[in-house]
Amino acid sequence: KEGIEKPEPGIFLRAVKKAGVKKGEFLYVGDNYLADINGARRAGVIPVWLTRRTEHAQFSFKDAAKNDGVARIKALKELVPLMKKEGWI
Repeated sequence: KEGIEKPEPGIFLRAVKKAGVKKGEFLYVGDNYLADINGARRAGVIPVWLTRRTEHAQFSFKDAAKNDGVARIKALKELVPLMKKEGWI
């Protein structure tokens, strides 16, 4: 346990440090827009929103998030093709 919770940037920055990469090289996939996507953005890491249907995590920000520039996937199997398309790998 790190003693910091999402969406605080510190939790993301600790993960970046542990991964041994730069912030701009770190990709964070999350299904909770407030905690995962906003937190990752505030920390300066690349967010990917997993917009799958879940009972509690996704929350609906369809209107507010339409033009936010965040990459979206509906299933994890879409992640590698997205990373190739964006030039991340």
